[in-house]
Amino acid sequence: MFDRHVEDSWLWLPEPSGKFTIKSAYKTIKNLKTNAGANEKWRSIWGARIHSRLKMLWWKILSNSLLTRGKLLTFFDIRDPGCPFYSMTIENSFHMFWECHFARAVWFGCSWQIQTSEINIEDWDNWLMWFKAGNRRPKDLSFHAFLGCAAIIFEKVWKKRNSIIHQRKSTPIKVIISQVNSRLLENSKDHSHPDSTMLKWLPPPEGWSLCNTDVVIGQNRGAGAAIFRNENGEISWIPRIHNGVTHDVAQWACRSKQFGRIDLSNFDSFPLHLEVDA
Repeated sequence: MFDRHVEDSWLWLPEPSGKFTIKSAYKTIKNLKTNAGANEKWRSIWGARIHSRLKMLWWKILSNSLLTRGKLLTFFDIRDPGCPFYSMTIENSFHMFWECHFARAVWFGCSWQIQTSEINIEDWDNWLMWFKAGNRRPKDLSFHAFLGCAAIIFEKVWKKRNSIIHQRKSTPIKVIISQVNSRLLENSKDHSHPDSTMLKWLPPPEGWSLCNTDVVIGQNRGAGAAIFRNENGEISWIPRIHNGVTHDVAQWACRSKQFGRIDLSNFDSFPLHLEVDA
């Protein structure tokens, strides 16, 4: 306890001296606005009704944690920091997923037909603000659903990028767009009425076959089916062992040793696109 009386006084905590200044107040207000915007951004991502894997991808992008060549360049020298699709630009997430020629082709080639070159935004914060307006998104698609669908496109571009860099191989863009459209339709269905069903079957690219599979498992028994169709929707093959047979799942798995996968050894002669549900 103090032996003498001390007058109370005001202290301005943002300053070490405790004295209030207009400059200090301005900085404080600017920081509050910045933090509010950042909090809103993270609430949009973590509160979205999308798969956790897609949320994590968004987190890596917005926190600048995705290991692009540009990001790696901040840690150590690399021989080629350029975009693998368009080597004239250092690779970063915004360029790769939005500005790159390949990304633009996917965004415009998919069912949304979004022309990224016509939208004047330069970073992810402005991207989120732009598409938060309902009239700028595909019809009847919520902002949260749009975030999930956008992350699906990001995943496909990222996978294509990695296959080029690490495996020296490339999937045709028409195949990637077909895969994106299937995933967009599936994701949009998940965010619509719970009793809704897929409205139409999406054909594979020309020269490819599409395999649709489904498995139903009950308490003691289950049934599986697979069907192969070409780009015209014509059925090319139905494996009899899977189709129309009710069986004990455990016994079938032990007997075939192929439960959970399909033997593709006989399909080397043509490209195959799988759509699997279980």
